[in-house]
Amino acid sequence: MKNFKSLTAIGVALMLSLPTAGIKVHTIGDSTMANYEENRVTRGWAQYLQLFLEGVTVNNRAKGGASSKSFYREAAYWQSVKRQMEAGDYVLIQFAHNDEKTGGTDGDSLIAYYRYMGNDSAARAVDYRGTTPFDTYKQYLRRYVNETRQAGCTPVFVSPICRLYFDAHDIRRNGRHDLGDKFNYIDSNGLKTAQKRPADDHTMDYVWQMRQVAEEMKVPFLDLTEATRHLFLSYGDTQCHTLLSDGNGSTHLNATGATLIARLAAQLMKDNGILASHVRLTKEPNVLSTMPISTHSTPSQTPLLQPLTLPTTATRSTSH
Repeated sequence: MKNFKSLTAIGVALMLSLPTAGIKVHTIGDSTMANYEENRVTRGWAQYLQLFLEGVTVNNRAKGGASSKSFYREAAYWQSVKRQMEAGDYVLIQFAHNDEKTGGTDGDSLIAYYRYMGNDSAARAVDYRGTTPFDTYKQYLRRYVNETRQAGCTPVFVSPICRLYFDAHDIRRNGRHDLGDKFNYIDSNGLKTAQKRPADDHTMDYVWQMRQVAEEMKVPFLDLTEATRHLFLSYGDTQCHTLLSDGNGSTHLNATGATLIARLAAQLMKDNGILASHVRLTKEPNVLSTMPISTHSTPSQTPLLQPLTLPTTATRSTSH
């Protein structure tokens, strides 16, 4: 806890000393990005992004529980972010965790289906936040891009961090936000559940679908999913849950995990020419060096202050 408090104190000090003018980086997304109070163990990675950016202001507006749909539709969120945006700013967009709430079906479509079937109790139990990766998810991503550009700002897609869903040798498919091993959909014959697609089929892959919108609309794409996959595999299942997780499940981070992933995000920004001159990967004195690293863990073999070598994504299948 001492290390967590030290990291938080540094983050708060940085936020209090932020410049009031100049370029802003607005971050929108879910609980894996969001700000948390000091008395919480949980941290979002965008809460620490300012540590690695100099001369720009990070405005972290990520919201716990948000999907691409709910963040756009609920007035307190996207509309208020747009009021804070000024020409020349950047908007980092990360969604998918909560878009998966209805197993790949769209929440509104599922509600309408149950109501049509006369099952009002089932309709009331549906989480409307869910989106279909190849349809409504992409629609909301396009809206963010168009409205960001209308404000004179630059949109940047950031794919969602992996969940700590390990199998023997990798992060499981659903931990990488590809629901292809188990998903639901509605067609003319009704609701189909527990469906499966081949491993090279990306129909239900939120990250792949985000990449398609990025290519379609010429939006920078930061593959934080693949970067965190590489990071988590370097630690392994046990050490990830011990050192990087908040201790409550396999999704959320503690200060150590959030800071490491913020650094990865900054590295991806630099590698992709996004505010590269403002990225400071080695500027953080005594921040990463104070993290609790077990002498028996794999990470002790990987210096935390060195950039991680990210695997190429060129071999990813582009089949649909």
